[in-house]
Amino acid sequence: MNIHYSTLGGFFVFLTTKQAKYLDKHIEYMCKQFSVERTVKPGRGHAKVRKRTIQHPPIGIDEMAYFVALHELGHVVIGMHAHRLDREALAWEWALRQSLIEPHYSIRQRICSLLVRYLYRGKENNWEFPKEDSPFWQLFRWWEVEDGT
Repeated sequence: MNIHYSTLGGFFVFLTTKQAKYLDKHIEYMCKQFSVERTVKPGRGHAKVRKRTIQHPPIGIDEMAYFVALHELGHVVIGMHAHRLDREALAWEWALRQSLIEPHYSIRQRICSLLVRYLYRGKENNWEFPKEDSPFWQLFRWWEVEDGT
């Protein structure tokens, strides 16, 4: 993996073509394991839990696309048993446990920024906010810098 500094601010991790193909095969394998149909197309990821389908952007040079694919698959695997915002965190936690690669700190920041976006959507849509000890807030604290990262 190559790490590049973006003029937009922050670091982005880029995959080689070989790495991207390997990670795409992992998603393909996981979808078969969990009987999930997948569609790969540019844009945002999406899961239809009851239909057992996911959609995610192509796993190309950006490592984040791999994590998005795992996250959407996580929604299908964990189901609908928790509140909306907790489900988002649980799907991210599932994705991180299943990942073949350790996410770079920039990926951690991007995941946490999505959690912030979920909070805004939750406020706009009157979703129940996570309790203080929920997985959502635990994952959100992941943004904090640890020694050695």
